[in-house]
Amino acid sequence: MDIYYFVPHLVGVGLGLISGLIPGVGNFVLMLLIWPFLSVFGIAELLIMYASMAAISQYIGSILLLYMAFLAKVVVILQLQKVAISPQSHK
Repeated sequence: MDIYYFVPHLVGVGLGLISGLIPGVGNFVLMLLIWPFLSVFGIAELLIMYASMAAISQYIGSILLLYMAFLAKVVVILQLQKVAISPQSHK
């Protein structure tokens, strides 16, 4: 493996850490934030960066959520509240 591919991997790992640690900040948001700096990478480097970012954000996000016992998705929380509030219609 060429040392040239190490830089996009490190960028992807750093962005994945940010994406995993901050709830609500996904990979798409981070890609939009660094959009001006992506022009220096080619297709292979972008794929390496995105793959490492996606893998690290999933891993760090799940570890953080398990540690804090926090539900990640707001949709899940809203659905649980709706189920808890709504009366049961069993006859």
